[in-house]
Amino acid sequence: SLTRAVRQALSTKKKIYFLKGHGEAAPSDEKGPGASAVRVGLEDENVTVAELLLASEDTVPADADAVIVAGPDHALADRELELLDQYLQRGGSLLVAADPTMNTNLEAQLAKWGVELGAEIVVEQQVQLFAGPQLGVQPVVQTYGAHPITEKLAGNPTVFRLARPVRKVEGADVTLVELATTSAESWGESDTAGLLASQPVGLDPAQDRPGPLAIAVAREWSPPAGKTRGARLVVVGDSDFMRNRYVTQFYNGDLFLNAASWLTGSEEFATIDRKRPRVASVSMTLEQFADFRFLALFALPEAI
Repeated sequence: SLTRAVRQALSTKKKIYFLKGHGEAAPSDEKGPGASAVRVGLEDENVTVAELLLASEDTVPADADAVIVAGPDHALADRELELLDQYLQRGGSLLVAADPTMNTNLEAQLAKWGVELGAEIVVEQQVQLFAGPQLGVQPVVQTYGAHPITEKLAGNPTVFRLARPVRKVEGADVTLVELATTSAESWGESDTAGLLASQPVGLDPAQDRPGPLAIAVAREWSPPAGKTRGARLVVVGDSDFMRNRYVTQFYNGDLFLNAASWLTGSEEFATIDRKRPRVASVSMTLEQFADFRFLALFALPEAI
């Protein structure tokens, strides 16, 4: 309550709309796939949250400081995409979190904005305690680009699930900042059907995209006439990171709230140290991990 009061005293009230009507994560949904946790976080940051059925509107509301498209699983209509494009042309801000294998109709529109949503699924090598090195589809990211959204995240992990790579459209004259990037051992698996069916997969240089891969990018346009800042766009190849079941893991909540602060023009709050549970982590080489596993499974029990 004290934090919220201080924030309200120091900042201007903002309003963010969550798009609905296409299976998106709803800010009123308190179940695992919902987005009620980020709604509470936004309200603590002096933001009013509302839902927007764009199909029934003639334009994005004038009081929208940002619009969030949170993981649709049905296609957006061409008219809705046109309204979002007009909104950006007026200097608006948009966050698009798009999961792989979903027919959302977002790919072509994002390409016009200079962002390519890859059709692949990111595969990352993971080390599990009793299984050793394994391939997984929940990449843990610790590499971030230089940007207000990620300034305070250096060295702190964020986790994604069934993510798709995001990058600049080849040949496009735009500048994108790669916010979150996977390791060099990762790759974008093109055989998504086989991967989801738990069939063996491996990096095929002829078809797959080798890592490191960007999972989130940001773009800012030049300010239009009469405005101090231009349109802003954040694209994430996964929506699970902001859903209730994942947003409390590691620093996912910070990544989302920092993105929301930047999109609404509150950069001064995009790098604050937020209250969070203490997270302890350790990084090991495969050799160190093998030694640790030997001690845990054999040496320590034998000593006891």
